[in-house]
Amino acid sequence: MPVTSAKLLFVVFLVVQSCNTSAIDDANAALNGLRENVNNGLSDALKTGYTAMAQKIDSIIELTRSNGSEVISSTSDTYLAQYQAIKKSAEDSGLDVSSCVAIFEEKLTNLASVNINGLLDCVDTQTDPCIDYIGTSSSTLLGNFLSQVFAFEKEVLKCKDDACLTSVTGEISRTSASVLSKINYSVQVDASKMQYYESTVTTCGVKFTSIADGQGKSYVNGFQDCVNSLINKM
Repeated sequence: MPVTSAKLLFVVFLVVQSCNTSAIDDANAALNGLRENVNNGLSDALKTGYTAMAQKIDSIIELTRSNGSEVISSTSDTYLAQYQAIKKSAEDSGLDVSSCVAIFEEKLTNLASVNINGLLDCVDTQTDPCIDYIGTSSSTLLGNFLSQVFAFEKEVLKCKDDACLTSVTGEISRTSASVLSKINYSVQVDASKMQYYESTVTTCGVKFTSIADGQGKSYVNGFQDCVNSLINKM
């Protein structure tokens, strides 16, 4: 990821040729040090920071899908078994529960598929914002720190004497000394903000497992109440 070209370095030399050679060398050395630190810092940020964020959200998405679907399926099986037990008991006693079956059986049979589809749709809806955030954050980081290097290169170009070069060189050196920690801090801030996007995905799992449980319980209780009303009419 070269920050500047050999041509620009040549231009820098031409513009400041009236300055002391030592001052020019110091400025170029400081710029090279800053470029190296920025390049290394951004490279590490992309590899260990934003790549790690992407891998983590991928894992969360997959776990939310698989674990949520498994819980919903298990919940559905539990309530469907309760329904079947109530139905069998009523039918074994000679009661015609077809009217109650018509109301609740299809709902219970479709309980898993309806809520699993809802879960998957919810996760899919939240996936794009997660990906967009990582892409935007990493691009912003690159732009912010590369622009600092470009700005200092322009400052060096403007210098016409040793005093100017010495002043700019000092600023470059101070920036270079702190740039890695600033890059790391920016990555940490973005990783912290990423927790919000992670929660929007996991919330899908909580939401639809809860809905499935509530619906299953409601359907079974509704079926039981329907059967009881038939018994009371006998």
